[in-house]
Amino acid sequence: MKSLAIVVFSLLQFNSCNQKISSQEGIQKVIYEASTRGFFYHIEINKVEISVQKERNSSNTYKRPIKMEEWNSLLAEMNNINLEKLAEMETSVVESTSDRAAIAELLIHTDKEAYSTSTFDHGIPPEKLKPLIVKILALAETVE
Repeated sequence: MKSLAIVVFSLLQFNSCNQKISSQEGIQKVIYEASTRGFFYHIEINKVEISVQKERNSSNTYKRPIKMEEWNSLLAEMNNINLEKLAEMETSVVESTSDRAAIAELLIHTDKEAYSTSTFDHGIPPEKLKPLIVKILALAETVE
């Protein structure tokens, strides 16, 4: 009976790992947006380019091509994130309730579905997302 339970558990673990990997491979774009009354920051990264918009009602969008190693590095950061649980991550909205921080959100689009976080304070992402968001913000800084 124990060996049957071990086999079933192993198969379930293997299957869940495959689902996680396949969802990361299907990632089409990543969007990070932070805004408040007087601040707007929209970053969109896909396999082709990085685009940054810093004004809500402006058509000024700054873009540059993304290098394949940059895209792969971004995907590598997402390997530790379960997309299905992205919306369930604990977030902090303490500072943004009084306009001391912008409200931020992360969206990840795959070829099948879009996943998003709950809103959180810009600069205070969920711990599990911090390395990914730091990388997104660093890539955005390279766009002129």
